[in-house]
Amino acid sequence: MEISKVLYNAWLIAYKDIFRKEFLEELEENRWVPFLIDMFDKNSGSILVAENEGEIIGVSLFGSTRDGIKGHGEVYSFYVIPEYWRKSFGRQLMEGTLESLKENYEIADVWVLEENERAIGFYEALGFIKCGQEKNIVEDEILLPHILLTQKFKEAN
Repeated sequence: MEISKVLYNAWLIAYKDIFRKEFLEELEENRWVPFLIDMFDKNSGSILVAENEGEIIGVSLFGSTRDGIKGHGEVYSFYVIPEYWRKSFGRQLMEGTLESLKENYEIADVWVLEENERAIGFYEALGFIKCGQEKNIVEDEILLPHILLTQKFKEAN
């Protein structure tokens, strides 16, 4: 699945300074396939892709928040293959994601690794703000602090 390949390639570079080298070397390209199949089977999210010359180079997975907060949509996963970073593909893909989320939600949420300053800067440049919420996720037997960034689309009724 080409989408899983994008996620895999982006992870290898984006998290090389966060996860153990051995963990990243042991990742399998199809790691995300069960999640993607489950998301499609349950119709529990949407996907947008960025393409360049017919090749998928970016992926955005989004839908209702996994925390079940009314009026909030969530960007579950957002990755662009590293060689396409800083070439506007990510910005365009996120703008499309936000347009889709605006149709059904008042606020967009995205959880980001606290250490991932590059991603935080990307989201902030697109209008997301840190809201002070934090949670920890365990991956590779490491406790990884995440922060919540949000973007408000419209006033609640």
